[in-house]
Amino acid sequence: MSYVDSTQAGVLASTATYVYSKEFDDKFQTWLANALGCFPIHVKPMFREFETAISTNVLNVFFEFYQIEFIGTPYDVEETDDHLDQAYEGMAHCRVKLIGENSREKAFLLHDLIYLSQNVDALQKFGLSINEVQIIEIDRLAEGHARTPMSTVDLTLDYSYVRRWAIKSIVSAPTRIQNS
Repeated sequence: MSYVDSTQAGVLASTATYVYSKEFDDKFQTWLANALGCFPIHVKPMFREFETAISTNVLNVFFEFYQIEFIGTPYDVEETDDHLDQAYEGMAHCRVKLIGENSREKAFLLHDLIYLSQNVDALQKFGLSINEVQIIEIDRLAEGHARTPMSTVDLTLDYSYVRRWAIKSIVSAPTRIQNS
């Protein structure tokens, strides 16, 4: 399958800003590590949870964007002779599991820090803003014979991104005059 601009047949080419991807996960991972004051190496996407053993003497943080709901239809942001930018909006639901040392304290910190704009400015740089946060579980993880403290926090985030489509205006489209 080839991607083309709107003057040719085929699927239109596009690029996206802030769309959910590995780079997006990496940025969220950095934000979460900074917000909780822990090393980024101890903050991982949930699907990598069992790649390494959980250390009980440090805080381990696992996160997962488990649902993205879109609200309404995309709307045009900018249209030029070479492209059309469309914005998509919705809500992203993220579950954060905190396991180990100070996990309960850090769950409350994650809840509380969203009320200060300085703490959430970095999220807005990649299309997120916090809508709601709930501590949904305070428990202990059975790890061998030990029971490690664990907390779970659900974040509801407003999410938006822009996609640029290679749509050319009628003015720039190649034309041919046919003789009748």
